[in-house]
Amino acid sequence: MKTSIIFSKGFPKLLRSLALFFVVAVLPKIQAQNAIPGCDKYTLLLAEFTNNFASSTTMAIPYPSPPGMMPSSACDLGDASGNDGIAIDPDKNIAYIVSGVSIRVYDFAAGQFINTFNVPNNGGGVYDVVLSQNKQTLFVSTPAGLRILDLASGTFTQRAASIFTGNGGGLWGIAVQPSTGNLLVTSGFEGNSGATNSIDVLSPTGSGTPVSIFTKAGSGDLTGMTFAADGTLWVLYKGTGPSDPDKLFQLQINGTSAATVLKTITIPPPTATSGNGDNNAPFDIAFGPDGNLYIATFFGPCVLKYDLGS
Repeated sequence: MKTSIIFSKGFPKLLRSLALFFVVAVLPKIQAQNAIPGCDKYTLLLAEFTNNFASSTTMAIPYPSPPGMMPSSACDLGDASGNDGIAIDPDKNIAYIVSGVSIRVYDFAAGQFINTFNVPNNGGGVYDVVLSQNKQTLFVSTPAGLRILDLASGTFTQRAASIFTGNGGGLWGIAVQPSTGNLLVTSGFEGNSGATNSIDVLSPTGSGTPVSIFTKAGSGDLTGMTFAADGTLWVLYKGTGPSDPDKLFQLQINGTSAATVLKTITIPPPTATSGNGDNNAPFDIAFGPDGNLYIATFFGPCVLKYDLGS
């Protein structure tokens, strides 16, 4: 089960486990000291759960790996080093890693965790994280809504899930639009039966009334999302079965007006599975150094590559 993916350069130590989601990013500024052999190039970070959720970890694998194969070795941050979202500040050379209902701060140069933030009133989970454009704020998605962490003071501002468009559900995906700094979240995660899932837009500080720009009806959930270099937004939909397949949407964001759907791609069922066999349950998404999309799946369990050129 894969939960989060991210690409980077040079790691002294990295994370490991069976996972749920991925967060991917190319971070050429990160310079690791005493990098583990095989982890001094671009690296794919995977946050993972074991099948019974008994343990979790963040694993870093050398990129690229042989097609269709996991590498024979990987860097590892140890048990309880992470299970969901990952955000990296390349200027400070640190990572914010979701671990249970907390966020742990990992210093790449020191090769160790240096701080922990406990997320208040989290509704039983913490999902994804993203830094504001000025890197002074960390936005956190939870079943109970949005949590906004001021990194200087270590204090949280709380915004309830009920103010968002999604019906009776929490937040999962979270992203910052590069051109405006606006915050985007997917709302309605695991909400009421037949609920509408939505992408809502807020100001760069996370304040104001959320505005819905895209909705997806059905029993599944909108999950991870990421912006491309061309400014378009790529969003995952986790379906519920053969009649409601997993999908990948490419959207043109038009401020707070309705988003324009540029592409709708059906994600094929997994060829190998430890889950339900019909859907991958995609949760997170990131662009790799090759410009293609990488998708972390829960039921695959695998990382899917979507080739934008084919």
